[in-house]
Formats: sequence, structure tokens, C-alpha cells
Amino acid sequence: MARTGGEDVVEIEDTTKTELTIKVTGFQWGWQYDYLDDGVAYYSRPRPQEHAARELLSGIDPNTGDHYLLNVDHPLVVPVGTKVRLLVNRRGRHPFLLVPDFGVKKDAKIRAS
Repeated sequence: MARTGGEDVVEIEDTTKTELTIKVTGFQWGWQYDYLDDGVAYYSRPRPQEHAARELLSGIDPNTGDHYLLNVDHPLVVPVGTKVRLLVNRRGRHPFLLVPDFGVKKDAKIRAS
């Protein structure tokens, strides 16, 4: 039986029966992950060599890395086979959350003060 792309989008956005909720807060050049069910929280930033490459006069060619600005010091970790709800918001600039392994890109919403 075939599935349409629309069915996949509906399934991705379905937040019922989630087993894990992670609040993801984006800020300039980084993310904070809060595993709300477990009380675990940490920050994630681009690896130092990739972060330095973004600066205009650094002399570092961003094309020399495998995945420019996708490699981070502390990546988001989720258990295999677990339905996860991501609450994506931001502080400051307009970051987005990109999870290539899931084929997902979510624009972060501004959080209320």
C-alpha cells in the first residue's frame, strides 16, 4: 500500500502518545536541550574548528570540513524506537533545528518572556 507525503507530515506532527519530550531552545550559534521527563539539560554548539571557520578573516575554508556547522560538541540524543515530542523555540536570532537523520527541519518560534 502506498503512502502520500501528506500522511507522513501528519504523522510527524502527531504529538499523542509521546514517550519523551525535549524542549529545544535555539540561540545564536547553539542550542539548549531540556529532557523534560528526566530533568536532564545541556548546551550544544558547533565544534570549535567549524565555529572558527565562519569568521570572515579566519583563513579557514569552511568547505574543508565534512559537514560545516552540522557537527556539534554535544549532539541531540534520542532513544531508538521512541516517539519523541520536540518543543522548538528560540532566544534572539531566527535559528532552525535540522535533524538530517530524521529528514526534519523545524523553524524555531520566539518564546514568550
